[in-house]
Amino acid sequence: MNTRLLFGGIRLALAASGGYALVARFFWAVGIEHLDVGSYFAYLTIQSNILAVLVTAIAGVTALIRAQDPAWLTLVRAVVLTLTGTSGIIFLIMVVVSASVMHEPMQVPWSDVVLHYVLPVFAAGEWLTAPGRGRSPWRAVPATLVFVTGWLVVTVIRGAIVDWYPYFFLDPTKVASLGIIVAFCSVPLVVFLGLGALVVSATRTDAGELAAAIGALPARAGAIPALLSATPARVHAATTRAVRVVALGGSPSRAAAPNGALGRVVTLATRRAEAFAPPMTAAA
Repeated sequence: MNTRLLFGGIRLALAASGGYALVARFFWAVGIEHLDVGSYFAYLTIQSNILAVLVTAIAGVTALIRAQDPAWLTLVRAVVLTLTGTSGIIFLIMVVVSASVMHEPMQVPWSDVVLHYVLPVFAAGEWLTAPGRGRSPWRAVPATLVFVTGWLVVTVIRGAIVDWYPYFFLDPTKVASLGIIVAFCSVPLVVFLGLGALVVSATRTDAGELAAAIGALPARAGAIPALLSATPARVHAATTRAVRVVALGGSPSRAAAPNGALGRVVTLATRRAEAFAPPMTAAA
């Protein structure tokens, strides 16, 4: 079976699963949480997952009839994957904070688990491995921020009108000041930027290079203790040599230059010290 066709089927399955979870979440919100329809659609998670279902369905059909995804589809999918992935990360933080800090455990229906965790993980795996997906342009990152900013503006205006906000940190009656609102909003912003950069980078890095870089991390981490243990000796040697040169009234250029970047820094600092230090006189 053609691999491209297989991934087309996977995309359609993800879209169908997301659609089913959205419908289940709607009935939970209206029936259990007693939200009105407008409030249900006000959540960034719901909006981003609706986009994910539509875009993933289009991507599935595209994979069945074309060998390559068009550039615009790759761009839109990068934006949507960043939105859904960040929503999952923020939702996890909110669940942990609610349970451990506020001591008010959140009710998490199975639909939320699917929308926030299961589908984003499978979507990320498909994004990394699917054939026919081109390189995403870097403008996907600012495009994500434009979408989020537009959602934030509309949400704040709507919240002031209906006196309801989808997230507590946007509600001025639940936070102490505007600065706290800005602080809370800055965390998702950083996550959006970081995750967006990772999503785009994954399409612009060869799979072999990416695997080699990941595989080299343990070896590099294992070298850290040896580097730290050798640092005091290097600092001592470089400092002793610099002090000896200055004390003898010589120039660092006459002595053997310390090795490495640390030695160059110490040498430069010593030269600056000699330039501003008063001339040394012999002891009487």
